[in-house]
Amino acid sequence: MPRYYPIRIQIGTLGIAAALVYLSYRGMNGQSVTWGLVVPCLIVYALLVSKWAAPEIPWREMLACCILVLLIHYVADWIDWPPGYLVADKIVEMVLILGFGASWVRRKYLPWCANR
Repeated sequence: MPRYYPIRIQIGTLGIAAALVYLSYRGMNGQSVTWGLVVPCLIVYALLVSKWAAPEIPWREMLACCILVLLIHYVADWIDWPPGYLVADKIVEMVLILGFGASWVRRKYLPWCANR
């Protein structure tokens, strides 16, 4: 069984939720929030949490995954077609779960139950 710490994923998810609640609270109170920087920062944070939870995954694959997700979202934003965001989200899910996740399970970096 590969080293994998699901509690660390839960702690990281709590951190993302807390950051979004804080930023939403700031936005509701009329304070400025740079949402264009929030998404890349949260994706990098998620990369670090994933590496923390599954330390056997190589950094280069984590960085490739992060860059691919950012690229897909920036292309969807650049096209500026509302259904494009839904398509981009489904493409990201397929790339992450069927691509990277399945590869990491096959190479025993993650247990099969972690790739859902």
